[in-house]
Parts: sequence; structure tokens; C-alpha cells
Amino acid sequence: MQKQLDNYLCHCLAQQSIKFKAMFGGIGLFYHRAMFVLIDEHRVYLRGGGALNASFERYQCVRYTQVKKTVRVAVDYYDVTEIFQKDRALFMQLEALAKHQSRVDKVGVKHKEKRIRDLPNMRLTLERMVTKSGVSDIESFRELGAVEVYRRVEAIYGQQVNDALLFKFAGALQGVHWQLLSDECKEELSVSLSRTHKKAASNNAADH
Repeated sequence: MQKQLDNYLCHCLAQQSIKFKAMFGGIGLFYHRAMFVLIDEHRVYLRGGGALNASFERYQCVRYTQVKKTVRVAVDYYDVTEIFQKDRALFMQLEALAKHQSRVDKVGVKHKEKRIRDLPNMRLTLERMVTKSGVSDIESFRELGAVEVYRRVEAIYGQQVNDALLFKFAGALQGVHWQLLSDECKEELSVSLSRTHKKAASNNAADH
């Protein structure tokens, strides 16, 4: 276990975006100044928050408990030590989600009025695509909804976009990473988009 931890820490040290700091008596790993990993007494904990908590609970990960004098406080960090040891691919996936959640939480604290690029799943490139489609602010983005915003972007970019972008838009509006959307939610989005396409095709045929 110690060798695995050492290798992991060396890997993290090689990344300029990750910093180390003493936290809760252990070591905290920070991604762009937002903590996403805690290592304490040879146990590995990943940051939770929002819908991500359900994922950790599904894998039966236990929340980290911080002891303050005689008071025990459970915080949104989950023990993923067994996953870290036995399933590195799953650990890396959960680590990526924890990084994302840490950034979402930090942005939420820093910005009361957020830009489209500051929403979960979004970045400057996607913000520019959305803006080019005629949606210039978060209020309009929310009012139109994921399906309509995607349809407008698709009308401009065509086959350069796919359903993953639709799911990213939906996750942005729900405040979660798109990979945390349920299969049912994704199916509803796809069906709704299909209906929108059929309606648009019908209207175009009527016009001609």
C-alpha cells in the first residue's frame, strides 16, 4: 500500500496544477487551489459533494470523520482506499469527478453571478459555441433549456457535436458533472431532442 501511495504522490507532484498541504492531520491534494484528495493514516479519501455523494455511497465508501476534541464531524470526503488498491481505472474516474466537484464548489463560492463557462462541464470553447448560437448569458441558457440550446448549437456546428454535448448542457443546468446524469435522464434528453428534430423537419416540409 505504501508503495502505491508513494507512486501516486510522485505522479501528482509531477503535475504543476496539483499542490500539497497539511490538512486534518494528513495530506491534502489541491487542484487549482481546490482540495480534492485527503490522505490520512494510509487511507485515501476523495472529495464528494452534490450528486457525486451517491456514487461513493453506491460503492459503499464511508465518509471521513474529523475528530475535534470530543466532537466527531463527518465531512464530504469518502474512503476509497480499497478502490485505490484494487481498481485503479475506477479510482482515476472517481478522482476526475472529485477534481471537477472541487472546482464547482470553489467557483460557486467565488462567483454569485457566474458566466456560462463557470457552470459545471462548461469551458471557454463551449461558452463561445453557445454564444454564437444566440445564447449569451446564464439566464437565457436556463430559460431555453439544454435541448433547445443544443439544437441551436447543432444547427451551426452540425456533425461536430453529439449527444455528449447535450448531456454536458443538462449537467451544467443541474449543477453536476454530465457523467453523473442517470441513464433515465440521458434517455429523456435524447427522446426530447429527437422530437425537436422531427418537429423542425415537419415545419420545414410545411413551409415548402
